Amino acid sequence: KWEKLFDFAHVIVMSRPGTRHSEDKLDSFFRDRLTGSLDDLVKMPCGGLFFQEVTRLDISATQIRLTIAENRNPRFLLPDTVIEFIKQNKLYIEKA
Repeated sequence: KWEKLFDFAHVIVMSRPGTRHSEDKLDSFFRDRLTGSLDDLVKMPCGGLFFQEVTRLDISATQIRLTIAENRNPRFLLPDTVIEFIKQNKLYIEKA
């Protein structure tokens, strides 16, 4: 009953730059809820659908693990709380 989510919240779909959704390819359920403006979501309590383009970063888990193993700072790749967890648990450290 996933459709009930729209009774309680808006749905924002994160999309990569250059990826376009086609309104005519959307099912009428989604097309009826689609808005092109975040301001529209503020005006209604729930039920809206919005596609938000986000910047795609070229980050991989392998790259992050390698950065940590090489004792380099991953601060632009991970939130501080995750970095602290990795340090506390001594994860991804090369063992001699």
